[in-house]
Amino acid sequence: MILVFLAMYLASNPYVLTNFSALQEDLAFERQHVGRGHGQAEAANPFLWFSLLGDEFKVIGSILMVLGILAFLFFLVQRNKTFRELFGSAVNRTGLTLFLFAAFSLIYLMVAVNMRRPRYFFHILPVIVILGFWGMQELLQMLNEKWRTVGRGALLLCILPLTWGAVKSTAHISDRYHHQYVKASQWIEANYPPDVRILADSYSYQSPRFTQYQPVFGVNPRVINQVQPQLIILNRTMSGRWSWKQEGSTFTDGKFRLGRADNAQAYFQFHQQLFSETSPFGVVYETENVVILERKPESDQSSP
Repeated sequence: MILVFLAMYLASNPYVLTNFSALQEDLAFERQHVGRGHGQAEAANPFLWFSLLGDEFKVIGSILMVLGILAFLFFLVQRNKTFRELFGSAVNRTGLTLFLFAAFSLIYLMVAVNMRRPRYFFHILPVIVILGFWGMQELLQMLNEKWRTVGRGALLLCILPLTWGAVKSTAHISDRYHHQYVKASQWIEANYPPDVRILADSYSYQSPRFTQYQPVFGVNPRVINQVQPQLIILNRTMSGRWSWKQEGSTFTDGKFRLGRADNAQAYFQFHQQLFSETSPFGVVYETENVVILERKPESDQSSP
């Protein structure tokens, strides 16, 4: 099975063999990236991973999973006194493999990854659920048939709030066309030709109609000089990690809050200059989470 996986991986990623040095560089960068944090040094406390897991399962789900896994381990040890008994059963081997997979994966995250995002433990969640309900089933087997039925019904009732929470948390996806970033691009479509030269923060919405659209990991003076854009799009997700307008103010007010990401001070000063009266760009569109600037007709081609 492992050989089949490696063969398919190499067949679908031939650059691994043809450009192995680039792969090594990418892996080294990502190792340092997730080990330190995204744009800043994030908290080094490894137990914060449990808090993030708790957010996924909520209070009821977390209690059920912890009780279920503890019950699974208890019955696994209690029924198998020797290694021969433990590894002699295919069911035992399956359960133990799942547990060790989840345990070592979580330990690796706690030791090597400070950039805590739910996506990094998605591969563990199904295993946690399987082990949790495995243990709960073992507990229910200790009851008579009547109470086992009641217990299973109670478990289903406990799951319902988790299901509703998952639906609610993804409800915004169906409303994506009303997102502020999408509306900003729609406003550009309605007021500018398709070939307008745009420099935009990553995560901004790129309309397929734009023919001269350049996304960048944070708009700054250097890329403005390189691209010479007619329009600039800044969004709170990208530029906001370094500097953004204070709540209740506008960008032209010049009141900015300083972020905590690396180089925040440099971006803070850049934004003060970009939105000043002497800037070659002026604000033409603004919401709480996105702003569009247009190069002033009388300005030269120099950046702020």
